Amino acid sequence: MNNSPNFWRTGLIMFLIIVGGLSLLPYIIPTGADQRVPESPFAESRFQAVGGVTLHYREFPARPAEGQAVRGQLLLVHGLAGSTYSWRHVHGPLQAAGYHVLTVDVPPFGYSEPIVPGAEGPDEAELLWGLIDALGEQRGRWHLVGHSMGSAVVARMAAAAPDRVDQLVMVAGTHETASEGGAGIGGVIMQYPPVQRWLTVIGSRRLLNEPGMERALSSAYGQEVEEAVVAAYLAPLRIRGKPDAVIRGLQAGSPPLASAELRPFSLNLIWGGHDEWVPLSHGRRLAEAAEAELHLLDEAAHNPMETHPDAFLDRLLAILP
Repeated sequence: MNNSPNFWRTGLIMFLIIVGGLSLLPYIIPTGADQRVPESPFAESRFQAVGGVTLHYREFPARPAEGQAVRGQLLLVHGLAGSTYSWRHVHGPLQAAGYHVLTVDVPPFGYSEPIVPGAEGPDEAELLWGLIDALGEQRGRWHLVGHSMGSAVVARMAAAAPDRVDQLVMVAGTHETASEGGAGIGGVIMQYPPVQRWLTVIGSRRLLNEPGMERALSSAYGQEVEEAVVAAYLAPLRIRGKPDAVIRGLQAGSPPLASAELRPFSLNLIWGGHDEWVPLSHGRRLAEAAEAELHLLDEAAHNPMETHPDAFLDRLLAILP
């Protein structure tokens, strides 16, 4: 074995060159996310700065039938990699049923600013309640509906302002869904920026293309997905800075509430019987722990509001007053 100083010096230099090269390389590889936020992604698109963070939202005023009263205010919060587009099949019927509907892109997703709430700005509860306040929507109480990761968001909103919440509805998600973040030695390693960038590059190569997104959505939907839907999900993720922010957000996570903290609320769960992303067992466990009611959509998978909107609306409207 060679123990000469020159041998170890050369070995150290080579090691540093390799580590340095691996640390710089991911910043050279493009992610494919080079688009800018469009001026108006949808006809109803609006942008609002809250706590220094620009949020994209869409608002749908209640349109009850003649002689019918407005039934309440409803906030719809999407899941991981979703956006206001995820609720496209239900906001119209909810308007017609007499609800004032607000949908918003939770950063870093959709067309909102690519920051990590809580770590790089106000947390999700502060941002969304801040948006409601900025819009002047302070009258009365709100029904909060969250899908998948959005379930954890609405749970934190409810805990932050319980006197502003009427019904709390979690769809295919719990107060813990996608909230854990990095833990252990893996979490420590992920805090190293080049490692985060490598994850961004690898994730972008796998997901930020039509075949990758089609596979992911087909799995979540439990059925084939139309090309237009794939394109709509890809569009906001291809905006500059989005993939990096998503990886930072997944690493950061958010501390989940205890199940007992949800008991004071009128909590209902809606779940697809074929959900492979967040198994039904999670919903059953939460229903028991938080004394909530679980509504099962037997034929649906992880995104029932997109794949089975009529059945989803029947359950949701039966829950809401």
